[in-house]
Amino acid sequence: MNNLLEFIIFITFTPVLIIFIYIALILFLGRQNTNIGITLNTHYPEITVIIPTFNEAKTIRKRIENLVETDYNVEKLHILVIDESTDETKEIISELNLKNVVIIHSKHRLGYTDAVKKGISMVTTPLIMLIDAGSRHDKLTLPNLVRWFSDPLIGAVTGQNMIYKSDNSTAKDEINYRKFYNIARMGEQKLYSTFHMHGEATLVRTSIAKKVILARSNLDIAMGLESIIQGYRNIFDPEVKFYEVTPSNFSNRYKQKRIRARGVIRLLLDYRKKLLFKSKYGLFGLIIFPAHYMSMIILPISSIFFSITIIYILIINRYLLFIITLIIIVSILILFKKGIISNIILIYGSLISGLISALQWNEHSDFIDKVDQTRDDLSEIEQNYDDTMKK
Repeated sequence: MNNLLEFIIFITFTPVLIIFIYIALILFLGRQNTNIGITLNTHYPEITVIIPTFNEAKTIRKRIENLVETDYNVEKLHILVIDESTDETKEIISELNLKNVVIIHSKHRLGYTDAVKKGISMVTTPLIMLIDAGSRHDKLTLPNLVRWFSDPLIGAVTGQNMIYKSDNSTAKDEINYRKFYNIARMGEQKLYSTFHMHGEATLVRTSIAKKVILARSNLDIAMGLESIIQGYRNIFDPEVKFYEVTPSNFSNRYKQKRIRARGVIRLLLDYRKKLLFKSKYGLFGLIIFPAHYMSMIILPISSIFFSITIIYILIINRYLLFIITLIIIVSILILFKKGIISNIILIYGSLISGLISALQWNEHSDFIDKVDQTRDDLSEIEQNYDDTMKK
């Protein structure tokens, strides 16, 4: 019996240890010199920006106005909106009367991925940018993205998100999480190439985007994976900034994380045969992709069995149960004060839920899904800003 318990603990704890070592490595690398060392250039290649929309009447006007006000040659900027809305989104865009904006309206729901794929099939420019209707950019976002493509080895570039609303505990928890997350992304880039791309601000070569066939979700990350497969590297540039609103309560933040986790897990499953432990893709195939596969698929499952085993051992050893319980209580009090506990619960819960949803994937699973509260908050923030400027 003891040998069986030891074997179960070893098998289930091993993924935890491996992920811990991996995180320590990329955090160490990510904290080293983060100077980008690349300057803006005056070359403005043509870009097509794809915006998939579903009932974005509250945000779409400001989204497009924000985009055309960037420090980029507007004549080289083409905006393609793939709209599935049943509200006034299409009419609002038409009212802007912008020559470089094209609206493709679908009467039937395509789902986020198929909507973006439809847009990609229409693009003729050398670069494609993915953005989200609920995000905003600063004036240098596009120039900072484009500057990397003078290097023929770079396939895709993404940036970091800045949180608009930070006056509540949920937003502060998200900000703390993002600090850790972005250091890890920089560490992966230094190791070989960043894994996570963000559809709120991702620029990719069109030749790569048109190869995204396998993907059933999260086309931003899928394009990054295709970039690796085609022999390119992906860049995380912290100077590329986009702004978004984080949900102001735990349940909506959990929904947002679950949606993202579900899509990434489905993507990892779809690409595992192409990238998992494939040495021809260097450290990305041997370390980075396997680490994400293990942390998002294997670790949630193994941790359940590990926890059950530990609980069983503690039940039959009351002295050990007392010691462990005391350690857990002290740890919770320390971590709760720093907002770490809520992030751990959130991430672990969204991984378990996302894994279950990914395994139950169907044709409706990728319909454009969003947390409506973030759109309401963004609309309110922008309205307050407009009212202040008028005074």
